[in-house]
Amino acid sequence: MKTWKIYVFVTLGLIMSTEIEARESIKANLGVDLVSSYVWRGQYLDDAAAQPSLSVDYNGFALGAWGSVGLKGGDYKELDFSLSYSNSGLFVGLTDYWCADSNQEYYDYSDNTPHVLEAGIGYDLPFLSFRWYTNILGATGQNSEGANVLSSYVELSTPFSLGDLDWTATIGASPFESRYYGVDGFGIINCSLTVSKDINIGSVTIPAFVQLMTNPDAKKMYLTFGVRF
Repeated sequence: MKTWKIYVFVTLGLIMSTEIEARESIKANLGVDLVSSYVWRGQYLDDAAAQPSLSVDYNGFALGAWGSVGLKGGDYKELDFSLSYSNSGLFVGLTDYWCADSNQEYYDYSDNTPHVLEAGIGYDLPFLSFRWYTNILGATGQNSEGANVLSSYVELSTPFSLGDLDWTATIGASPFESRYYGVDGFGIINCSLTVSKDINIGSVTIPAFVQLMTNPDAKKMYLTFGVRF
C-alpha cells in the first residue's frame, strides 16, 4: 500500500511539474501598430491604418492572428491567420490571408474566394535572413493571359546598428510573372530601409519606426511611419 501511494504521489508530481514547465514555456503577445500608410512587399494597400496582432508561442511553434483596418474608414479590410515553426534558424510556415472590402463574407471559399493560403520557408543567421513564400491555394494570382499561377516572393534582409539606431535593410523580388505582385517576369519589387527607435514620453516608452521603401519594378517609392503599443 505504501509503495502504491508513493507511485501516485510521484506520478502527480511529474504531471504538475510538466504542466508548470509547459505554462512557463508558453508565451502570449498582443499589440497594435498605428501606421501612416500600409505598404507591403512594395505594394501600397491602404492609407493610415490600425494593425492589431495576437500570437501564442510554444517550443518553436507560433500561432498568430493579424489584422489591418483603415483609420479613415475605407472599405479595405484584412485578417490573417498564421502557423509557423522555427528551430535553430530554420523557419517554415503557413498564412491564410483574407483581404477584401467590408461587404465581402469571410467564410467565402468559392472559386472567387478572397482568401490566399501562402506557404513559406526560410533560414535565419545572425547577420542575414532568407525567406521564400509561394501562394498555394485560393486567389493565388494570374498571369497576363488570365491563367492561375502560384505567385512567389523571395526576400533577403540584414539587421545592423548605425548612429545608436537599429536598422534593417531588405531586398525582395517576385521571381515569376504574376499580377498578384504586378510583374511581367522576374522583378525586384521591394528595396527598403527600416529604422527603429524607442521614444520616451515621461515614464512611457513607445517603440517607433520609419521605413523608406521603393518598388523598382513599378517605379514607386514610399516613406511610412509607425508606432507600436
